[in-house]
Amino acid sequence: MKNFGLFKIILLSFGIFSVSLSAQKINSNNVKTTVSGTSTLHDWTMTSDNGTFSGNVSGNTIQDIHYSINGKSLKSGKNGMDKNA
Repeated sequence: MKNFGLFKIILLSFGIFSVSLSAQKINSNNVKTTVSGTSTLHDWTMTSDNGTFSGNVSGNTIQDIHYSINGKSLKSGKNGMDKNA
């Protein structure tokens, strides 16, 4: 019985150790993106909710990051600026 308890502790330790070493994949298909800037006329902001993001989380780091957005999905709320952008 004593050996069985030790076996459970060893098995649990290996399980925790293997989980901590493996990276976790994260994905999102509705990333909100805001681009802000200024011109000689005024400050401006454009937003989109159509970005995609993926990466691998390991500890406190994110690696293999992939982010994309269709530039035409950025909108300012002002038709003239959206056409020019």
